[in-house]
Amino acid sequence: KSRQSEESIRNECAILQRVSLHRCIASLESVYEEKDRFLIVMEMVTGGELFDQLCEHGAYSEPEAAKLLREVGGAIALLHAQGLCHADIKPENMLLTSDGHIKLVDFGLSCEISRAEAKTTGTLAYWAPELWRRNPPKLPIDMWALGVVLYILLLGEHPCDGGHHGLVRPGEVG
Repeated sequence: KSRQSEESIRNECAILQRVSLHRCIASLESVYEEKDRFLIVMEMVTGGELFDQLCEHGAYSEPEAAKLLREVGGAIALLHAQGLCHADIKPENMLLTSDGHIKLVDFGLSCEISRAEAKTTGTLAYWAPELWRRNPPKLPIDMWALGVVLYILLLGEHPCDGGHHGLVRPGEVG
């Protein structure tokens, strides 16, 4: 509770309750509130982050990338059908199951489009152009970020890496 507002945690849990039914979204199992913290119990996903998989093994084949994109695209379609924007689509927020399927996670920046504040959220490297103009989040920003993820899946590097080849976490030297 000292690192994140109670309102933002409650918002994330409420959104997860609405969307956890999708097979490509890690399900919310339970939420416990203690005096100084929230305990959020999520579905156990054992295959690690998509980002780590890309760093270790490089780009995916077109059929493999298409399968993952179809899965996460379905999860995003459910969000958008409910008027929700994930607002932080990136490989670090996609976990792999032990059999290679994808689970979308981290709904901490998600918002209802009808209530979106005039603020920008998410990870800069995945921002849609309209966010640079400080426009409030809208559904197309998820689609832009998904396009960036597809580029990374196919080429194993970020499209805006400034000439760096390969993926590294912020602050690391490749």
